[in-house]
Amino acid sequence: MTFFEKFEKLLLTMMTYAISVCVCQSQDDHVLARLLVKIINAATRYASLITSSAQDNQSHILPMVTYTRAMKNGKKLQGKK
Repeated sequence: MTFFEKFEKLLLTMMTYAISVCVCQSQDDHVLARLLVKIINAATRYASLITSSAQDNQSHILPMVTYTRAMKNGKKLQGKK
């Protein structure tokens, strides 16, 4: 399994976790919708980074920055009610 395959699996796991935490902690559909938008945007950015820099051997650095930002945004959204 390559680094990107492992990272993709981790990203999907974290997305699933973030959604389930949000659903369990909040019955507010608006909060859930905002979290889903953030997750979809992060996944889209991740996919575009992977496809645009597939030839670059150091392209593994950029997706981690995107992933970290997505997780921080998710935590900020979970705190708002």
